[in-house]
Amino acid sequence: MTGEKNRYKTHEQLWKLEDGDLSTPQHDELVLQLMNKANAVEFIKRLGYDENCYTYTTSYCYPKYSPIYTAHLYPRNYKYTSELMEEFDCFLRNAHSSISTIGAKMFEEYIKNKHCPVIDVLCEVPLQSSYNQFIIGYVDVRYNVRNFESTFNIKTDEEYEYKDKFYGSAHEGIIKVRPEGQIKVSNKSLSRLGDEISINIEVKPKIKSFGETMRQINTYKEFDKYPMYVIYSPDVRFKAAFESQGVKFITPSDLGIN
Repeated sequence: MTGEKNRYKTHEQLWKLEDGDLSTPQHDELVLQLMNKANAVEFIKRLGYDENCYTYTTSYCYPKYSPIYTAHLYPRNYKYTSELMEEFDCFLRNAHSSISTIGAKMFEEYIKNKHCPVIDVLCEVPLQSSYNQFIIGYVDVRYNVRNFESTFNIKTDEEYEYKDKFYGSAHEGIIKVRPEGQIKVSNKSLSRLGDEISINIEVKPKIKSFGETMRQINTYKEFDKYPMYVIYSPDVRFKAAFESQGVKFITPSDLGIN
């Protein structure tokens, strides 16, 4: 029965989105190129990743330590004792300077190691509709790129002591303050939400029709909006047209592959 056969067609077949090149050796060759991690790094550089675009910020806090009791975050009499206030403000300035100095050294060491985001490579990723879980189509290659940001803790030996009453007690004791901080290293290249970006790549040995390929990508975007969409193909006839529609276009020669 014809009706029975149509029930089991994929949405790609019904919408004429099926890619006839999937079974060709040329398609497999292009996919295998993208699975190579060195090529993947070069690929994201072509999309805007810049390994020289790392910056850092430092922040600090001043937790209180006491041999007897851990109390509040700053002297209780801070606002009412001018001498204590002046000494504590001086400590905060020194603490900030100390944290910043250590942070600068940590950033320098981080850059020396030439950190690069982690790239997870996935092939033939199914796209499903949210309401009925029908498979809309398959993304040839997906890069999940993460670790654009790293955070490290900083501890210093600089310490400030002062006398204060312990919380809930009439007794005074020595409160010791030692600054702790963090350094956050981040790369601002590539437009993304948070610490990760997904890149959906359509592999095309030959682009038979600009309209059909554009329709396929636009359909996928309806069900998977957030990734970046890229075409990987040696056929550059429609490159300018695709990029005018916000679809990046990368060729094997862009990756140094002849």
